[in-house]
Amino acid sequence: GIGEKIKSIIQAIQRPFNKAIDFVIKKGLKLAGPVIRGLKGLGGKAKAGANKLKNKALAKIRGGDDSPAGKQKRLDSGLAAGQSAVDRLPGESIKAALGRPVLAAIRVRYGMTRLELVARGTHWVVEGEINPKGSKPTTKAVAVVSSKYVVPGTKQLRPYVLADGVREWFYKKNFRLTHKTTVLNEAAKGASAGWVWCAGHGSRAAHQIRRNQVTIDHRDTPVARHWNSKGRKTDQATRYAWYDDPKNLVVLCGPCNSSKGSGGVTYTDTVEPGFKGYRE
Repeated sequence: GIGEKIKSIIQAIQRPFNKAIDFVIKKGLKLAGPVIRGLKGLGGKAKAGANKLKNKALAKIRGGDDSPAGKQKRLDSGLAAGQSAVDRLPGESIKAALGRPVLAAIRVRYGMTRLELVARGTHWVVEGEINPKGSKPTTKAVAVVSSKYVVPGTKQLRPYVLADGVREWFYKKNFRLTHKTTVLNEAAKGASAGWVWCAGHGSRAAHQIRRNQVTIDHRDTPVARHWNSKGRKTDQATRYAWYDDPKNLVVLCGPCNSSKGSGGVTYTDTVEPGFKGYRE
């Protein structure tokens, strides 16, 4: 689902890494060519001796021999190099794309059969194999959130949630009666009988309105702003508690409430670790 523009950016970033890997492989084949051709003309013991020398040279390049201890050393060195390389990569969205070619070069360097970046829980893990296998967690967090309301393997809310609206899915529709009464009683202090105070908005000062003109809204923080800063990192109960807290509520007349709106803030369509939706 990544846009074509993003794809082109990732491909452009990958290109120099891929060229570097091709260079390493081609250079190795070029250097090994004379040795391979020389081996064809050798027989028996001479060929075995040449193979032994070749294997020693390759072992030195790889940082270890093919003994169990040598393989383990190469595995540890390759995993450490991979972990360090991934931790230095910038940004969440392109980390996996950049990590693959970087790890491919390290895999060749240490003669590993496998070295790749995989998601394990909340973090990326560099997994490698020579025989034995191994893995090493990185300090970089995986950009995923586990929720039925989120596209698997991402932090992106599902299309049906966005179609209905974040507020529809993750905030209350009505205030509890007891909390509404608390807010109305507070607004009635100092007002004429049957009237309450509208807090006003913008250039319009506080003024008295009849009770049948009352609307209740959030005092300082619109729901969209709360979602963007806190709501998308918390569970449903925490969002409900904030939405329904009398300390966050204020009485407004219809015109003041309409002019207040969401303050021009739009709902972010991604969530963060800690997010839980309805009945999760």
